Amino acid sequence: MTFTPLRVRSHGSLLAGVASPEALCERAAERGYKALALTDRDNLYLAVRFLRAAAGAGLAALPGAEVTASRSRALLLPFDRRGWSSLCAILTARHLDPKFDLVRSIAELQAGLHVIVESPALAAALVAAGVPPAIAAADEHTKTLRRVSARRAGSGGLWLGVRGLAAERPQLRARLAAAWKLAVPAIATGDVWLLETRDHETHRVAVTAAAGELLERMPAASFCARDAVLGAPAEWERRVRATCAAAGCGDAAELLLANNASLVARSRVQIEMGTPIFPRATLPEGVGGPQQLRRLSQDGFARRYAATGPRRARPSARREARQRLTPSWR
Repeated sequence: MTFTPLRVRSHGSLLAGVASPEALCERAAERGYKALALTDRDNLYLAVRFLRAAAGAGLAALPGAEVTASRSRALLLPFDRRGWSSLCAILTARHLDPKFDLVRSIAELQAGLHVIVESPALAAALVAAGVPPAIAAADEHTKTLRRVSARRAGSGGLWLGVRGLAAERPQLRARLAAAWKLAVPAIATGDVWLLETRDHETHRVAVTAAAGELLERMPAASFCARDAVLGAPAEWERRVRATCAAAGCGDAAELLLANNASLVARSRVQIEMGTPIFPRATLPEGVGGPQQLRRLSQDGFARRYAATGPRRARPSARREARQRLTPSWR
């Protein structure tokens, strides 16, 4: 079992992240990772670059995103092509719908997605909205959950995330208790913003610029932890165990790590590179694609190259346009 960071940001998390996808993948390969996620905030801007870099580094890629709305946030990781489509649809709604509701959007577009949250209240709202718990790794602690969820083997669902950082210790026991009460399995995610500890200052400056504030006025909670670094898998495993032990729930650590491995094993998004994917056009009944294209072309030609009227086209322009258009009709 090798730990995989699931909460990883590049400089695609604008004015917050500092590393490129290529640098993250190169460092991950150097440090012995088998897989890596990229979950930039509210976007997939660098997902293609990440997929190519991961393939070049010999890593299994888990592209995803952290989707936010007001104070709520959820980490969404597709485990198949359906999930990729669902994630794209959720992000489109996030940017275009002024009334975007995170819970409703995930409930409506959950197919093919792992949903990881850290707020017990948000987890409860998602369960109430119909998002099912994920299936945990085999464990005595999760036999009841597995019995309830056995019909969805290989699917995604809802998880409660634990990063493995010292700052989580005061809330960790309550979070794990909520996971047990909701029958939502807990999972170790890690938390990566930086390649090196020294990158923290660059991150602070970027976040401060985004806030339009002075650096000395920014609260420490605005920034990532100084140890949110892409350390070796064994280092993250040690952090998860130490965080759980310090919170008085050390027996949960192995389950958190096992669930991390289980999620990664289920997630293999295959996205064709370099192959155009054309949208489906709505066609009138009884009309084929070539016929409709010809009709639209004729209508457009008539509008743009009118022979009469105040905006009539020059005869030479009409002839040239007709020559360009005619071969496509044969």
